Amino acid sequence: MLCTSFRNPALTAKTAETIDEISDGRLILGLGAGWHEPEYKAFGYPFENLVSRFEEALKIIHPLLRTGAVDFRGQYYSAEHCEPLPRGPRPNGPPIMIGARADRPSIVSPGQSLERRGGFRLGVK
Repeated sequence: MLCTSFRNPALTAKTAETIDEISDGRLILGLGAGWHEPEYKAFGYPFENLVSRFEEALKIIHPLLRTGAVDFRGQYYSAEHCEPLPRGPRPNGPPIMIGARADRPSIVSPGQSLERRGGFRLGVK
């Protein structure tokens, strides 16, 4: 499980494709918004607007892994005319697993898939 707040989302997608390549297509990319404020303070990252930041990160990561390109400019992140090459071993990229606590807001509702195939929500109490 990777906290999207700690890394550039486009770099996260490229790193995921590289790991998928060296693992022979076995990566399941686990992503979460983060929750442990002391980590944010220790690393010097903002702790505000975690869900909004997570949503923007997914708007970059998801298309990069599925189509190989994205053109996005948001409030927190941007990836303009971004097309990292070479692509990974799977044409539609690795599956994405979303980690979320059941008692916190999420952009993915309980039981809803991030996409029809390859993604699911993990609720932890």
